[in-house]
Amino acid sequence: MPSGLVQQGNITARCCLSSLLAYEQGATYLENEDSTYFQPVTDTVRYDNWTLVFRVLAGSGQETYATWTRTGLHHDHWLGSKDMKLGCVSMNASKPCNTLFRSRLLDDWQKLKVKKAIYDGCDKDSGWLVVVDSTKYACSWERHPPPAILYSGTQGSTAWQSNNVVVADVFAVFIQY
Repeated sequence: MPSGLVQQGNITARCCLSSLLAYEQGATYLENEDSTYFQPVTDTVRYDNWTLVFRVLAGSGQETYATWTRTGLHHDHWLGSKDMKLGCVSMNASKPCNTLFRSRLLDDWQKLKVKKAIYDGCDKDSGWLVVVDSTKYACSWERHPPPAILYSGTQGSTAWQSNNVVVADVFAVFIQY
């Protein structure tokens, strides 16, 4: 068995080591039926040198645009929150999550504007990425449980009514600063 892997019965898990001890001040330890999580306490969710600022789970029924633009809504101190499960900051869509993740860092982006798509008519609608955030469908390509995360399966823009559209499970926005 490769170093760093632990086998318990038929389950193999990866073991990551840290210089902090689980009982030290400044470390966070969370264990539930889905996973065990351990990291130094931070006020952001980090993946290597990237900081998670927004995460959407497809089909969750959550209002993506309203959450993105809602100043004052923060999930940064998510460990220990009753409303935020560990899966809500995971890129694995199979982990349980019942809400979107929004970082306080989005509040600092006062000049950041999300443009809603301008539609040219259902047969001409195209792009690289779209999040369908409504159940009021004007076009057949929008008929997915909201929010639906659609992206081009080509190296360029694609017509949303074509066969080049891929449906994603999770959409996340990361920044470096």
